[in-house]
Amino acid sequence: MQHRFAARALLAVTPLAAVLAMSCTEGTAPTGAAPSASFDFTNGPAEPGRSGLYRTADGFLEAVDDETNRLLSLHGLQNTLEDLDCSDPSTAEFDLIAQQIRPHAGDVFNALMKADASTVQIYSWDDLDAFGCLAEPIYRGTVSFVRTDNNLGGTTGQRANSWGWTAQGELTDLVNGGTVQYNEVARFMISPDDEFRVAVATIKIH
Repeated sequence: MQHRFAARALLAVTPLAAVLAMSCTEGTAPTGAAPSASFDFTNGPAEPGRSGLYRTADGFLEAVDDETNRLLSLHGLQNTLEDLDCSDPSTAEFDLIAQQIRPHAGDVFNALMKADASTVQIYSWDDLDAFGCLAEPIYRGTVSFVRTDNNLGGTTGQRANSWGWTAQGELTDLVNGGTVQYNEVARFMISPDDEFRVAVATIKIH
């Protein structure tokens, strides 16, 4: 867990960093009694509330680090850390992700989130250690991103919160030129006792 905690220390100086850190440890909770419905979602039901599904499109940000390969991925952020310079998170621009949310029981919400062309940036831990928020990404591109969450509101009663994502596509190699193939798998869990566990966090560059 060394570098995962290092990431939080590095980025925790800004509100943007708080979001980055939270995305590594918690699911995104819906606001209010239920998520707001969007009636123009592709192939969405005519009356989402009555169908039991809520479909929205919102900005998103996810981050994870692969300790084995010493890489950090940022999803959904169109700016680079160097653009933001860790000083003005209000200038951050985010991709939209389509969300399909179904109430399950009580305050439990199952969620499927998908973006066919989501921005991903891959950073080297060596650069982050040396330059902090001024580090530049070593790979960047738009990829497919699919996130699932069995309990969007967090742990409820005896129900654990399990969530994570897969991402894949072609990235530009910003160091050596050309393109590379990229795959990422991340799965996390918080037990009913609030114990956080990383099931898998793998970033592969081919």
